Amino acid sequence: MKQSLLASVSMRKRMGIWLVFAILFLSVLTLTTISYFTPAQNGLVGLFVHYHFEAMILIGLLGIGIGAASFYLLGQELQASQEKVLNQSTLLLTFLNPLEKECVLFLVKNNGKCYQSDLSTLPGMTRLKAHRMVGKLHERKIIHISSHGKANEIVLVDAWKNGLAEMSV
Repeated sequence: MKQSLLASVSMRKRMGIWLVFAILFLSVLTLTTISYFTPAQNGLVGLFVHYHFEAMILIGLLGIGIGAASFYLLGQELQASQEKVLNQSTLLLTFLNPLEKECVLFLVKNNGKCYQSDLSTLPGMTRLKAHRMVGKLHERKIIHISSHGKANEIVLVDAWKNGLAEMSV
């Protein structure tokens, strides 16, 4: 299987390339700014004074190019990290028994919050099973339990919520 040229370049090299472009952009910006305020008419500064408008267009195009290159270079890294999180979340769910997995997915579907009585309405779940399962999930630090009168509110821990948020339920 052939890899693209970008996939074979490491993240450090990508950041190095981005840094070179950023330094180039800042140096052109600095030279243009200096040339605008300096009345000298010779050398490189004189060139920028004479072609100041063209230099400004060049800076704008260079800025757009650097932004597009940054988006392209760093966007693939973000996509790869999202796929990694999704794979890790799926792996974590395999360590739960089917009822616990169903309850965690139910919590994810309900923005990480529900009442314990809502869990007991799931198929194959009774109030006793829901109570025992909530206790086990609380011991494993997967959920937090907060008491609201006679009802217990179940809240999915942020690490699990963030990890499973990308998962399609």
